Amino acid sequence: MGRRASREGQAGSRVAGSSRHPDPGGAGRGGAQAGFATGVRPGSRRFYGADVPLCDRRLAPHKAAGVDAEDEDWRHLPPRGGQAVNVAIVVGTRPQFVKLRPLVAAKPEGVSLTVLHTGQHYSPEMGEPGVECINLGQHHLGEMVDKLGPFLTTHGADWVLVIGDCRSTLAGALAAKELNLPLAHLEAGLRCHAPTREERIRIAVDHHSDLCLCPTRTAVDNLERERYAGRVTWVGDILVDALQGQRVLCTIHREENDPHVPAILSQLPGFDVTWVSHPRNAAALAEPGSVRVLPPQTQDDLLLLMARSAVVVTDSGGVSREAALLGKPVLLVRDSYEFPELRESDVDSARPANLGNKLWSALKRAQTPLGDGKTAGRVWEVLAG
Repeated sequence: MGRRASREGQAGSRVAGSSRHPDPGGAGRGGAQAGFATGVRPGSRRFYGADVPLCDRRLAPHKAAGVDAEDEDWRHLPPRGGQAVNVAIVVGTRPQFVKLRPLVAAKPEGVSLTVLHTGQHYSPEMGEPGVECINLGQHHLGEMVDKLGPFLTTHGADWVLVIGDCRSTLAGALAAKELNLPLAHLEAGLRCHAPTREERIRIAVDHHSDLCLCPTRTAVDNLERERYAGRVTWVGDILVDALQGQRVLCTIHREENDPHVPAILSQLPGFDVTWVSHPRNAAALAEPGSVRVLPPQTQDDLLLLMARSAVVVTDSGGVSREAALLGKPVLLVRDSYEFPELRESDVDSARPANLGNKLWSALKRAQTPLGDGKTAGRVWEVLAG
């Protein structure tokens, strides 16, 4: 009897908070101010005034059939058991739609995707999705949950994926768990350690999720400290995919490089390249292979392309300086350069014959601590595996 009481006491302290593993919503971090009470039943959390059972279902370690963990060909993942994998993504705000687009663009074969727009950002200026979705037109949490239920039931989701830390995130999580559907949280594990509404939502959604998809290693550590019961996977920050990824911008216009355009093109397969053409090399770009070719751009449009690129390949003195000012690594396809100051940090020379190797090195330098632009692929590999 004493041993049983001891075990129950240990379970209670694990949920309410202990010195070794403090509960992020307990006395160690704001207690009731953060939306959770400290005196809750073992195996539950105080969630908006109610004791809610913790999700303790552990998922089996992910092993995608026939796919190595480092395999980049995630677009052709075999569906589980030969059946299409049904995924419902719940969104409702402009930032969520920004993060949604790379997921939609990267959706692999064998996945049936339904996007449910709660209507949280109901103004067309704030919530224009730009992707096919079902708009529920609801702005309040309870209404969102009520509306989501029938759609999730009809969809028969293998996964319900929620993103971020807003009301739509919480609504999707509550609706999924009410129906006992597997729940995945993208941007899981983030903590600001302050009693904000977003922090309460992050903690609640994380600890009711079957799968936490973390953008940073710190987020993974946060969940481990909180003794999260489900599966934790680092995938990187989906915003890197949305804003930059591994894109390469190429502009070549100098006369001495006209004969080298075919050689430059031969170095680019395997890279995500956008080439802004010049009238003098338009004919040479008639068969660009995997390279996307754009006509000459306005200054504003060219700067936007630079900002969304990871590396810039150019023979232009002006473009190389603009890219360097934007903090982008530059590969300069010419021998001489009139700004030696930039060679010390941002600008590196490249010849057509070694451009591929130089690009790989530059892309590694361009990576941020938040990811490498391959987050969407990792998310689908986990969900579809």
